[in-house]
Amino acid sequence: MFKTILVAIDINDDKSASAVLKAAAEIGKHSGSDLHVLGVVPDLEMPIVAQFFPPDYEKKAVEKAQEQLNTLSGKNIPSGVSTKAHVGIGRVYDVIMSHANKEKADLIVVGAHDAGLQDYLVGSNARKVVAHAKQS
Repeated sequence: MFKTILVAIDINDDKSASAVLKAAAEIGKHSGSDLHVLGVVPDLEMPIVAQFFPPDYEKKAVEKAQEQLNTLSGKNIPSGVSTKAHVGIGRVYDVIMSHANKEKADLIVVGAHDAGLQDYLVGSNARKVVAHAKQS
């Protein structure tokens, strides 16, 4: 049914990430899909903010995120399910949609947090992905 599934997780929320990974693994196992697990490191956006961080901040953040992705994937995705872990940098919903297109994903699996006030003002990342992605 699905050949390639992009699984976007929040690496800072183990409970949500585990649930999303287990659900995607179940779908992938039954359809023989390749899972592309994606974690996103937000960029600092404004140069004035970036100047307060060490020059190697981004590199270290990506390395740490990759470690967390590998650990979460290992715990929650059974062996035998084809899995690749990716770390993106930028706005979460933009990175998710970009990776989905790059990997030619047929399906995007993304978790959603409980809605807070800021979600009603600017919208959650999951809501933006659902509204703008070409994939299911």
